[in-house]
Amino acid sequence: MPRVFRSLLLLAICLLSPVYAVASEPWPKVPDADFGKIKLDDFSDHELEVPIHLFHFARVANAVVETGEHRGFLDLAVNRDPKDNRPYNARIMEMQMVLAYFYGADRPWNPYRAHPAVRARLEAMLTRWTKIQRDDGLFAEYSPDNYSLAPTNFGAMAAAQTLEILHESRAPLDAEGITAARASLRSALVAIFTREDMRRHARQWSNQFTGSYYAALAYLRVGADPEIERLLVRAVEAASAEDQSPAGFLYEQGGPDFGYTGVHDNNLRVAWPLLRDRPALTRPVLEADVRWSRWLGYNLVLQPGTENAPVFLTNAGINTRTSHALQTPKSLPLAELVPEARPFALTPEERARALADRRRSLAQNWGAWPALRVPNAHAYSPAFVYGAWRPLDDYGPSTRERAAALAAMPWRKSTRFNHQLHDAWPLTVTLARRPTYYAAFNSGRIRVPRQSYGLGLLWNDRFGVALQAVSGTPWSVGTRADGAAQPYEQRDLAAKVQISSGTVTPRAGMHALRDGDLRITHPLGDTGNKTITFAESRVSVELTHRGAFSEQLPLVVPDGAAVESRGSRLIMRRSDGAEFHVETRSSGATLTLGEPQALGSGLTRRMLTITARDALRYDLSFR
Repeated sequence: MPRVFRSLLLLAICLLSPVYAVASEPWPKVPDADFGKIKLDDFSDHELEVPIHLFHFARVANAVVETGEHRGFLDLAVNRDPKDNRPYNARIMEMQMVLAYFYGADRPWNPYRAHPAVRARLEAMLTRWTKIQRDDGLFAEYSPDNYSLAPTNFGAMAAAQTLEILHESRAPLDAEGITAARASLRSALVAIFTREDMRRHARQWSNQFTGSYYAALAYLRVGADPEIERLLVRAVEAASAEDQSPAGFLYEQGGPDFGYTGVHDNNLRVAWPLLRDRPALTRPVLEADVRWSRWLGYNLVLQPGTENAPVFLTNAGINTRTSHALQTPKSLPLAELVPEARPFALTPEERARALADRRRSLAQNWGAWPALRVPNAHAYSPAFVYGAWRPLDDYGPSTRERAAALAAMPWRKSTRFNHQLHDAWPLTVTLARRPTYYAAFNSGRIRVPRQSYGLGLLWNDRFGVALQAVSGTPWSVGTRADGAAQPYEQRDLAAKVQISSGTVTPRAGMHALRDGDLRITHPLGDTGNKTITFAESRVSVELTHRGAFSEQLPLVVPDGAAVESRGSRLIMRRSDGAEFHVETRSSGATLTLGEPQALGSGLTRRMLTITARDALRYDLSFR
């Protein structure tokens, strides 16, 4: 619908509808839910995140502005950073789906079904959402003129969920307001799918695009729209081809991020019930998920003893947006059709246990509700509605299927290979598997200052991860000149990769390299060079550097492991006898072990610092 017609429609609504007219009487307050009448047994398993949101709902709903130019704005910072809780920010308006949920849910626990106080606020929020949209279909977020992909994409998701709830629940609401909101949703989708600036942005921030899949599919459920159908198919094909590196990762701030891509996973999780029966859409989505899962297969390693409840550590030094270093299984419905995703997916038994634990916790603490902490960006997220309106994720691999998928991961399937994952940025992840270890080395141009290159991950199947770099933290691997603020590896790192006597030229994609000892050399600024040799039973490091310097190695220590540092050697010994050794072969080098810091899942971190002058040689090995 052209913008001028939508504006006229809104004007008519304001003139003709008593709900949208300037009220002569104030809105009635949304009353608190009476939990003396609400029982835990009234909630289905997929509704177990609802009680805490129900308890605080009245306070949130009553924060909707009633009069003036900001009518319909949620004047309570519960879902965005307080500094961004501004009337122009369309992300605030995603809370409309919470009001729609409680207004529409016909459930025994819900006192707000068709409640007039909720209706008044919901209709005002819907109207405001349409009013703050620019003529070209876009919405703003961080400033009044920051019209961009994220608020348009996620706003479309929330509006689509709102309209889906209202359509399915048949709760009474102003029909003209719904028509206007649907027109705004369509305008947003057209902008997302057709504007080249949105396409360029999606190539750098992939999670900000894929929410449009659900938004478009929910829009199409209500009524046919051949143009939106055509644009959606074209957009999914483009995103699956362009928003993902040939190395397999999905672009986040132009590079990989093991944490933030979880938003993309959640977008697909919400869309999957509407997506899975449309072959034109599922084909490119599944092909992209295969590539992503294979990337994870090379960059995540399993901690020993966690096969039945997997704990993975990530090649976290290359994260562009988060410090995501540890991963456990989650709901991944696409794993039904993508076996490579199954190592990272919850089994039905795990999901059932998690739900039982959640119900047990609610039962033990029923009525002892924590206060709503405001202002706070994470106090009351509207995202719970996506899974509360209807159950999501009815698939999980069986224990046997997941075990088979774990056995097929590359560092499990083989004990010897050289491999490379390369993106044209450039970013190159060079991987070495040997009978006693698996290592990842990262090189290329730094995309954002938080990244840390060099040796990023070192793992043994009995010991687990012994060394891990983590983006955005002090836990980086590398060489630091005396007095320098950071290691050389936190800058662009141009590495020369050799196997035997031949030099490897990186090629875009995922590629097996020939067999042989792998040697990587890179400069340390203009003061020296470092060479890392991935040999049969050890990783050997040799470096030259003018003057004093230090080598820092962020160790991962299993709970109960003994750590001994004597002279030129450090030994970490697990309780089962598996050992990791760091041994210097240079006179004058000293080893210093820092204080432990909790990592989680039975692991701690400790920084090992080796100080030297002019040159250093040391070995890393497992016994």
